[in-house]
Amino acid sequence: MSEFKASEDVWVVERDPETDERYGKSCYVCLAQVNDYVICSAQPYGIYDFNEMLEYLSDETLENDGETLFVFPVSECYHTREDADNA
Repeated sequence: MSEFKASEDVWVVERDPETDERYGKSCYVCLAQVNDYVICSAQPYGIYDFNEMLEYLSDETLENDGETLFVFPVSECYHTREDADNA
């Protein structure tokens, strides 16, 4: 099992929940890995510093009554786009 660290890119294989067929991949930012799950956020536009991103997410949570986080099984997560392509 691969380990993901906070601030790393996470490439996620997207699958149809009914057929389990793969239909794409997306890139997120890892916030944490807990057991067999990776907790991610979308990359806020134009923010590439991790601490700045956390501050932005915190502000959004306070101002907009929540920010969307994503939780994926680690088995669908990859460190590179190429690895996700080859999955």
